[in-house]
Amino acid sequence: MVRKSSLKAQERDNLLAEAVIGIKSGLYKSSYAAAKALGLRTYTVQTRLNGGQTRKEARQKQQLLTKNQEQTLLKWIKELTTSGYAPSHQILREVADEVRSNKCRVFQPQLQHLQQLQTQQLQPQIPKLPLGQDWVPRFIQRHPNLRVKLGRRVEAQRMNRVTKEVLKGWFNAYKSLTTELKIETHNTYNIDETRFSIGTM
Repeated sequence: MVRKSSLKAQERDNLLAEAVIGIKSGLYKSSYAAAKALGLRTYTVQTRLNGGQTRKEARQKQQLLTKNQEQTLLKWIKELTTSGYAPSHQILREVADEVRSNKCRVFQPQLQHLQQLQTQQLQPQIPKLPLGQDWVPRFIQRHPNLRVKLGRRVEAQRMNRVTKEVLKGWFNAYKSLTTELKIETHNTYNIDETRFSIGTM
């Protein structure tokens, strides 16, 4: 479970972002006015306005995965979820460990191959501490769009309705349609509502 202090810090960061936007848009005349309206300290608002880091940004160096490793994990979750299989917390933790130990290729779209090699050599060494029980909830907290994705699996009703008779009927209808329209096998593709999925049929 995510600590209450983490949630409070996130709320504070959101209020500070709101204060900065409000000052820049003219909603608040000064840091003092924004701080008073949102229940924040004037010094904190002024620091953030002058480019101070959020708590999340300041703690990036302490995180157990690098930014690119987290992006790799996010990409994997997205791919898995679009195919209808959202990973459990346990599987997510295991894959995160694989990514950390460099057993997986890290997603780095902004770098060319040579730059990747140089960056890997220059990257600060993150200590290989074990991922704790709270790591997955904190990871999800850092990426709020995952809250929906990790919970979404193929509905049980859809799975229960797949019977031998239903499948037989579908394939018979498919065969008669392809015969009637003279569709050859090499012109057949596997597509469903999630995406184009070549080679998985």
